[in-house]
Amino acid sequence: SLVALVAIGWEASEFAYDHIRIIVFHMNLTDPNVMAQPSNTDTMGDLMLETLGGVLSVLGCKSARMPLWNKRKTGRSEIQS
Repeated sequence: SLVALVAIGWEASEFAYDHIRIIVFHMNLTDPNVMAQPSNTDTMGDLMLETLGGVLSVLGCKSARMPLWNKRKTGRSEIQS
């Protein structure tokens, strides 16, 4: 889910970047090759591939038996009185 959150944030920043260039700086971005986010197809493709990369990373870590995060298993409480 962290990968999807970062991917959504990245796509939102591309969207904002293009709109700032159009609205604030009055740039003519009629050529799709000049825009950071030229189409919905580009956005959806980016999101799918980024999510796929995250899923493959998790599966790779699980198959290599690598811990995804440190788990502390102690029988006692961390707070000492």
